[in-house]
Amino acid sequence: MSEFDSLTEQEKVEALRRLCTASLAVSANSFAVLAKRGLLHPDEVDVVLSTLKDLLDKLPEKLRATIPAGLTEKMAAIKQVAAANWNDA
Repeated sequence: MSEFDSLTEQEKVEALRRLCTASLAVSANSFAVLAKRGLLHPDEVDVVLSTLKDLLDKLPEKLRATIPAGLTEKMAAIKQVAAANWNDA
């Protein structure tokens, strides 16, 4: 039996919610690093942002409310950085 199995249902939900939130934050930060280094094409950010918005729109409102505020705005800012640093050469 794992430690996760010993949690109550509410504790499991909270643990998974926190894990998902951390995953989103790490992903956004990884994209920011790539954009700053000129390794992320702005169009790639559009694909990620579109996918993220689609996924968030499909979540029930109760779950959507748990997503960190400003996530889509952060991705939009990353696109600007990507555009400024991308070099087609």
